[in-house]
Amino acid sequence: MAILEKAPAKLNLGLRILGRRPDGYHDILSVFQTVSLFDELSLSLSDATRLECDFPGVPSGFENLVLKAADCMKPHIKTGSETAFRLVKHIPVGAGLGGGSSDAAAALRGFSRLHDIDAQDSIQRDCAGKLGSDVPFLLHGGTAVLRGRGESFEPVVWPFDFLYVLVYPGFGVSTAWAYGSLTDFFDDGGAYEAMTGKLVTGTLNEEDFFRVLLNDFEPVVVEKYPVIGEIKTMLTGLGARAALMSGSGSTVFGIFNDAPSAEQCADVMRKRFADVFVVKAV
Repeated sequence: MAILEKAPAKLNLGLRILGRRPDGYHDILSVFQTVSLFDELSLSLSDATRLECDFPGVPSGFENLVLKAADCMKPHIKTGSETAFRLVKHIPVGAGLGGGSSDAAAALRGFSRLHDIDAQDSIQRDCAGKLGSDVPFLLHGGTAVLRGRGESFEPVVWPFDFLYVLVYPGFGVSTAWAYGSLTDFFDDGGAYEAMTGKLVTGTLNEEDFFRVLLNDFEPVVVEKYPVIGEIKTMLTGLGARAALMSGSGSTVFGIFNDAPSAEQCADVMRKRFADVFVVKAV
């Protein structure tokens, strides 16, 4: 028997870095949203735990989060069965789209299904928290307001019908480098937090949403990789209502209200960049 899990990419619809914590991590405030760009992870019973993935740059050893997820779940198996994973990547690596974390969340879900683990939700949540800050959210996806290290999240109903044009410039950005390069933290007077409050209460309108879209990583990342700033300018010039970097980069996305405008923009961007996707919230 084989199990198939789809692992969606995520976008940061704004990302505020509020400060450094005593434990060395940073407090963030961000709206996370899963979108319709997926990796595919298949799982089957095997005589040995292993991972196959032919995507360049993806490790297949136990440093991969998929196998770390399996290692965390393994004590809860009732039999001695091992698990074979096959990962088909569509989400670019190091792109600020949470691909590795989403693959780990897919591994947790699929492992529970394959091995019929009881009380799977609580076990999955415990393992997710050990694997990374984004993994707990990506277990279920949707849209949520994330705080702290990202481990604390509040699911919300997304009120808009946007389409997003994602542009990956062909290289990744190290999250550790991006955090390490931050020297200042920005204060917008609580405007972004007020927007997230309206999102939680179901009173957010488009004007309030677009007014506060910022990613605090952008200044340091664009300084080192100017093409990211060029992509933002291109997207807005092609009709995007806003353009923003996701996470610590390197993917930039433009926000559109209708499919023809989004597809037309994507066609133009594909003349320069190989990895361009039109997606929606899922």
